[in-house]
Amino acid sequence: MREDTVLQLYFLKVSRYSFLVLLFVFCIGCVSLKTQKELSEEYYNLGNDYFDLENYSRASDLYQKALSYNKNSKNATINLIMAYQNNKKYDDAEKLIISKYEEKTDDYNKKLILLLGKNYFLTNNFNGAINLFKEYINTYPNEVAGFYNLGLSFLKIGDAGTALENFLKAYEIDKTFVPVLYNVSNYYYNEKLYKEALPYVTALSQKESNNDMVLYMYARILYELGEYETSLEYAKKCYTIDSKNADYYLLTAKNYAKGFEDKKNTFYFIDKALEAGYKPSELAEVEEFSVIKETYKNEYNELLKKYVA
Repeated sequence: MREDTVLQLYFLKVSRYSFLVLLFVFCIGCVSLKTQKELSEEYYNLGNDYFDLENYSRASDLYQKALSYNKNSKNATINLIMAYQNNKKYDDAEKLIISKYEEKTDDYNKKLILLLGKNYFLTNNFNGAINLFKEYINTYPNEVAGFYNLGLSFLKIGDAGTALENFLKAYEIDKTFVPVLYNVSNYYYNEKLYKEALPYVTALSQKESNNDMVLYMYARILYELGEYETSLEYAKKCYTIDSKNADYYLLTAKNYAKGFEDKKNTFYFIDKALEAGYKPSELAEVEEFSVIKETYKNEYNELLKKYVA
């Protein structure tokens, strides 16, 4: 065999060998890269488990571990920020937000802005939160989160009127958003504007049908509007959910007294309210029971004796 032919075969073998080595290294690199991402995902999911258990310190450690394997994990970053906030490590949260934020209009940077606003809110920097949420609204004018959070911030500085304006703007964007329905209902309820509250609290009660506090607000508003039968229905739902809340029994008694002039059930639910911890001295201030107290004075006093030391 010719010498040049032998050399060609030799170099061909070497080339093939080199190619196989390079291919092996490349494959190992791919496997390594995949493993890094898988490990990051595993630590992220484990962090979520601890987050759900409200162990935010351990969750933070696991999210940091996830980021050590994949520093570009947006989910781990967002959840680490929230874990910091829930663990009251607001400085750490703010530093991380600022280090990751870019002036881009995408979901990730949108979340970072909202989390920065939340950080201001949680540290009582309400003016900072207001300014940030205003900027957020300028960039995302059709997002309910901006108006809602701006409303909450105005509430914190005692400007309930401006808070309501922003809650109503949020409502126009999303009429099913529960926190907005609650805050609008609560504003009108506190201002005793019961007719104005009714459409919002009705929608709220339909979405939060197992929330006794929401149902109680609804029942109270119905009572003030003279809708005693429906108010009674929802008052009963309240004490079915929470049998230890005296206010629910008291509202039931008020409905029976004012709406039905039902002495037997009025006395029964006054008794239940007292049994649940309502103070006998406070009953004197309940106008709805004045007629019954005078008409059935002896029975009423006998009832009170059970709870007066």
